[in-house]
Amino acid sequence: MDYIGDETWQQEILRKLQSLSNETQESQESILKT
Repeated sequence: MDYIGDETWQQEILRKLQSLSNETQESQESILKT
């Protein structure tokens, strides 16, 4: 396996997870506001 890009791969997944959680938080807040 190629371990050189492993760190950046994990960072990319973390970034995607964070953006997903941010989107769900925003949608939950908008649901609470209505």
